[in-house]
Amino acid sequence: MPAWPGIIVRADYTTPELQTPLDWTTLHDSASDSRMRRVNIHQGRSRLLAQTETGRATALLTNLDRALDPIVHPEVKPGVHLQIQAVLGTQTIDLFRGYVRSWGQEWPDKKDAVSPVQAEDAFSLLARYELEGDAIGSMSTGDHLAAVLALYGWPALDSVPPGTTWWLLGTAGASELGTTTFLGEQAVGFDEGQSTIMATTFEGNLLTHLLNVAEKTEGGTFYVGPSGNLIFRERPSITEPSIGTWGDGPGELHYTDLSMDYDDDEFYNDIRVTRRGDSTPSVAKDQDQGSSGWGD
Repeated sequence: MPAWPGIIVRADYTTPELQTPLDWTTLHDSASDSRMRRVNIHQGRSRLLAQTETGRATALLTNLDRALDPIVHPEVKPGVHLQIQAVLGTQTIDLFRGYVRSWGQEWPDKKDAVSPVQAEDAFSLLARYELEGDAIGSMSTGDHLAAVLALYGWPALDSVPPGTTWWLLGTAGASELGTTTFLGEQAVGFDEGQSTIMATTFEGNLLTHLLNVAEKTEGGTFYVGPSGNLIFRERPSITEPSIGTWGDGPGELHYTDLSMDYDDDEFYNDIRVTRRGDSTPSVAKDQDQGSSGWGD
């Protein structure tokens, strides 16, 4: 019978939110303690045609010793880094890295004490930035995403410092914080993309723009990986082989739960798209549906 993986939950209380975490404190390690009651991680998108959502994680931890009580420990506060890992044999596998939004304090049945720790990934930080009217030329999807991030502070690969990939927000003497400040790890694993993004002037929210370009225009995926890195994958070719089949038959990948949903949220039978600067729309229709107008 295969062994169940162990879980490690760590927090960095001392490193500021906009710097790469290095000072980890272990909250739970299956090999040595049993503070964790339950962990839940949700990343990705709810359906194929939806946009990738901000990743979220919740770790329900025992708090009988008040180690996670902000009244007793002032360092327990929103914004600190949180990491969740799995341990299987000699392997340690990243599952989630993000930022704590809430340290819940609950006392079930008047005789227990738990802290449901809720965290979100780096998308929650990107969503706080508004674009400022800067212009960018025509280029591939991957180059566009990288250029936008660079324009708003994200450096080129392997830039600073050697061996790491960080987002430089300011340097000592020229920063509001008065220090050299880095954010997370730099975007890695960017595909080139199969579309060409038109020259444009930025406006609106940074995260919304990145997702629209990567997923609505390109048809690819843009997400935060389990180690906290930004990743862009171009739209797959129709000739690419399947990576696997989930099912109950011999050789198929096993699943623990299955849910199917059939509704009309993503039905479109009359689609019209007009390129910026062009008055002639491109039209696609599902003739079998007549002119009912769903999704028009």
